[in-house]
Amino acid sequence: MIDAGAKIMITPCDADPSISAGQLTQPLGIPTLTLCGSAPVLTAAVGDVMFGTYPADNVQATAVANFAIAEGKKKVYLLTSPDSTYTANLPEYFGKVFEKKGGAVVGRGTFTMGQPDFSAEITNIKNLADQPDLIMTAAYEPDFPAFIQQLRGADVTVPVYGADAIGTPTVKGLGKLVDGVVYTAAGYAEPGSKLQAFNAAFAKYAGHAPESTYEVNGYEIGLILDQAVKTAGSDDPKAIRDAIAGLKDFDGITGKITYAGTDRMPLRPVALMRYEGGEGKHIQTMIPDAADVPAP
Repeated sequence: MIDAGAKIMITPCDADPSISAGQLTQPLGIPTLTLCGSAPVLTAAVGDVMFGTYPADNVQATAVANFAIAEGKKKVYLLTSPDSTYTANLPEYFGKVFEKKGGAVVGRGTFTMGQPDFSAEITNIKNLADQPDLIMTAAYEPDFPAFIQQLRGADVTVPVYGADAIGTPTVKGLGKLVDGVVYTAAGYAEPGSKLQAFNAAFAKYAGHAPESTYEVNGYEIGLILDQAVKTAGSDDPKAIRDAIAGLKDFDGITGKITYAGTDRMPLRPVALMRYEGGEGKHIQTMIPDAADVPAP
């Protein structure tokens, strides 16, 4: 794509391929935007051409931790995997905010992505002398469904919180098994909102409703680039990069998006959701206080 003359690059969600692509785009000054890539380390790992577009892991974790404290949760067990930046770091960001707000981390466990058996981790949880009143993990498919099925099968009723990667049809399809599970999204379609209108237009075009907020994230990338090119007044990559970096309170579909004054991971709303009766119910939408967000 670079050889063909690409002046903008859009990369996958995960930090690892986005960072790899950034090693090629950074020396050439090509602005690079990751679709739903949320690891806050990726912009620094690449350089000034790399932009996140989705709520960062540490921002999502802060929103979930603040909610957990508000709900009266005191003790958390963190379940992580070293196999991706997302699964390794997001629960730890949660733990930092949770402890800062007066909570305690009473245990930690790890898993390998793709493992079918979580019995050892579940046994560790059941045997903790100081039982948690919350389990926090960034596990996603197929790991999260396997974990929650085995956890509930072992009669462990501790609430489980996660993040955006479990707002999917597969997890929703688990029905009552995931009742009480809290997760995040980039927005919520309030009646009369731009997001509700987008979802309706998407369904008409695609023949089915959006499966997550990743679809609207992709659309918002187009809007961000459109505004950046208008501001730059050209298709020069450096001018576009500078215009993106200067965006402030840009009216997206999910709410206002700001890059100005950030490390190119946007300040933007986080919607908190909870599965109830097999449906994702909106709890609240917030932009966490920047002072509460832990450093990458």
